[in-house]
Amino acid sequence: MEFVLRFSIEGLFNNIIYQILEDGNQNLWISCNKGIFRVSKKELEDFANGKINAIHCISYGKADGMKSCECNGSNHPAGWKSRDGRLWFPTVEGAAAERIAYYTNLSPGSYRFRVIACNNDGLWNNGGASFHFFLKPFFYQTYWFYGLCSIVFILTAVGIHLLRVRQVIIRERKKYEKSRISPEEAEKYLKKLLHFMETEKPYLDPNINLHSLSKNLMIPDHCISQVINAKLKQNFYDFINHYRIEEAKRIFTNPKQNHLTVLEVAIEVGFNSKSAFNRAFKKATQKTPSEFKKTILNKKNPKKGDLFFIP
Repeated sequence: MEFVLRFSIEGLFNNIIYQILEDGNQNLWISCNKGIFRVSKKELEDFANGKINAIHCISYGKADGMKSCECNGSNHPAGWKSRDGRLWFPTVEGAAAERIAYYTNLSPGSYRFRVIACNNDGLWNNGGASFHFFLKPFFYQTYWFYGLCSIVFILTAVGIHLLRVRQVIIRERKKYEKSRISPEEAEKYLKKLLHFMETEKPYLDPNINLHSLSKNLMIPDHCISQVINAKLKQNFYDFINHYRIEEAKRIFTNPKQNHLTVLEVAIEVGFNSKSAFNRAFKKATQKTPSEFKKTILNKKNPKKGDLFFIP
């Protein structure tokens, strides 16, 4: 930080002076108990000759890199000019002074440091001086680190998912172990369940669930679930949807009902939405309801040259 101070003719920046050193540009550098200041020899001469009424001083302190503004004048020398032209002044906290600029939290990359300055007349040298430098990234700022974090995150998510699946399997297994039914009971429950599905068609109810089915059959929930899983290798909803899809196929092939839209058929067989019907139908038949319906209509109204095998 550089600034100009104007003083009256009675004094300079400070009247207590420890040391005066001259640089190679006709400037005097003066240390005092308030820091270091610079003044032009010519200004001092002009002031002494009465040509000017004030002296322009440039002072330097902590903002310019000094550890302390208080210079030391009790010991000698109170300042020294080295052979390379540098000026040294002792302070209460060590030798000074150079200007320092601090920049924190810089991201990795290429930079150009540029300095411009002005003289005592306020004229700026816009060209200034500059130099380029490259700041290397720390490991945690590299793409390798980001990629590694992504892999760890994905593996952690997969691990948590597999752990939850394993816990569900263990929980279901323990549930079945506590309520194990004999093969004879399982066969009896299965026959009763299949008979009820064929005759009463509970799957047409869109709100059917394991508890309502258990209540109608008077068979415990876990027994029905165990029979469906062990005997039919299905879960409850796949089991229900199987009957709904078969019912839908019967409607599509029935000449009296094939005028119904896909949505109407979906509602008719117990689905709450057309999208759920489409997913379940394609999962079971590898065709969408529209494709299946079109195939049936083409078989009933074949074009000339088409050959069909109808078992």
